[in-house]
Amino acid sequence: MPFSDFHGNAETVHRLREMISRDHLPHAVVLAGGRGAGKYTLALMLAQVLNCLNLTKTDGLPDFCGTCANCRRIAQAGDLDARFAEAVEARENLRDSDKKETRILVQTHPDVLIIPPDP
Repeated sequence: MPFSDFHGNAETVHRLREMISRDHLPHAVVLAGGRGAGKYTLALMLAQVLNCLNLTKTDGLPDFCGTCANCRRIAQAGDLDARFAEAVEARENLRDSDKKETRILVQTHPDVLIIPPDP
């Protein structure tokens, strides 16, 4: 699914892609919004475009190929739900004071770390 298939937040997506094309993407990006806003999908798409081995351009801006090894590995993060569930369950077993200090982290690629919001 290329960026053109992402619906909503067009201005945000465009600005992020412009930053990538100018090599001015900050070292961290926080995607915030309500449930169903596409934060997780956009995070995976950003991970793909930043790690794509066959980078293409759509509308003159960088886009991921979706077929190289890196794109496929990031896209096939289907086991993330199970990993999230395990991490959430482990976190629930902690004392309340320790929960505040514990973040759930998921690494889909050596250079990409996704921190989902607390459940």
